[in-house]
Amino acid sequence: MKKIIDKRNYIILIIIIVLSFWIFNNKNKTFVESFDLNDKVLTVIIYEKIDDKKVINKIEKICDKWEKSKEKVSYLNSYAVKELIDYFNKAGIKKYLVNEDGNVSVGKRYKKDKYSVSILNPKNEDILKIVKLENESMITIKDDNNSVSVIYKDNVEAFRICSQLFNLGVDEGKKLCDELGCEAFWYIDEKVDETKNK
Repeated sequence: MKKIIDKRNYIILIIIIVLSFWIFNNKNKTFVESFDLNDKVLTVIIYEKIDDKKVINKIEKICDKWEKSKEKVSYLNSYAVKELIDYFNKAGIKKYLVNEDGNVSVGKRYKKDKYSVSILNPKNEDILKIVKLENESMITIKDDNNSVSVIYKDNVEAFRICSQLFNLGVDEGKKLCDELGCEAFWYIDEKVDETKNK
């Protein structure tokens, strides 16, 4: 009789362990995939349970649509990312990070803190600053020596603002950022400057 009870307890323990493992993995599932978008890498991370096949299919359709565009200009990928974010919002996907060649858009925080994203030195890829984002985008435009990064609620607008700031001086750029309510970070001629709008 004692062996039967021990055997049952052993089976129950195994069932509890398997169920706990299954619940944990399905509750905290992370989706990570990379896609080709106009010769750039688009990495998508989703921190919630989704239908992987359905999401992959939708992302591939979006990438294909923008790949087939007759215009091959730098801002096109920001429109593709915008379409992807709109899809996430409609599908109820709230916790995500999308990285398109260093330009990052994030959704709602998936842990207690916001997403940490680094701003890199264009000369050597050293980290200049780490910023915290939630429901925002950070776009960077750079050449071999200088860079400007903009944080704004909309990735297409962030790209537009960043393009303007790259061609303006820092003082004029700060005024524009104040008017628009965005945050910006400059690395110009080895000098660092930033707005204080957050």
